[in-house]
Amino acid sequence: MKTTIGIGSATLSSLLACLVLFAQAPGQQQQPEFIKKGQQLMRDGRLEDALALYRQNLQSSPDSLPANIGAGSVLDLMEQGEKARDYFPKAIDSADTPERKAMAQRAMAMSHAFEGNCKKSVEYEEQALDYYRTAKPTSCTNLVTTWV
Repeated sequence: MKTTIGIGSATLSSLLACLVLFAQAPGQQQQPEFIKKGQQLMRDGRLEDALALYRQNLQSSPDSLPANIGAGSVLDLMEQGEKARDYFPKAIDSADTPERKAMAQRAMAMSHAFEGNCKKSVEYEEQALDYYRTAKPTSCTNLVTTWV
């Protein structure tokens, strides 16, 4: 049975894109298999299964950036934002590079935005943008700075 997702496909696409970015360490060619599987489960509307997969990974790797982002993102899609925001701070704290920290901060900002908490969303988005404002120009930072 498929679960109906109550938010737009653009939002789901944004979350999945976020997971792709988190899954790939600098210089790494392949995503971890659990991320590929989790993304497919999310696309199929099998949110409970995706959440179970991410939580299973977190049992052996509690500081896993992609697993924490994945679990939080799934909970956001399940309209359980408060529970989702238990995972994003772990991702922010465990980020191994400033870029990954900014990505985790952006995921937290999106989580607050889903619930209409603009003040908190802006707070975390500003933290993420601080990184991009000072980073060496890349195609990603050029895209971000066009929004500012």
